[in-house]
Amino acid sequence: MNRPRRGHDFLPTPDRLLTVPAIYTQETVDTVDKVVHLHYFAAAGDWWITELDPQTLLAFGYVRLAAMPECAEWGYIPLDELEAAIDGLGCPVERDLHWQPTAFGQIPDAR
Repeated sequence: MNRPRRGHDFLPTPDRLLTVPAIYTQETVDTVDKVVHLHYFAAAGDWWITELDPQTLLAFGYVRLAAMPECAEWGYIPLDELEAAIDGLGCPVERDLHWQPTAFGQIPDAR
């Protein structure tokens, strides 16, 4: 949808998507130990994905919006809606192409 503006696919390859744990599978994992498999960013904020339903593209992860960093929280993220989002400058949300799975506690920008 916003691929021409973004210059790359919003979602990683199907094989990489299958490596993201299913929704609810990390509920018993301590927050600092949850593995973030995907990172999305825009001027409006950052989205760190720890779980995903590849059928519905409903993800679970941590969101920090630039305008309200003190209100950062864990929650559900519909990736189809995130893919369609455009900021006030006309820029889409982008996938961090260099992201490697990382424990949440090891991500300084997320806290």
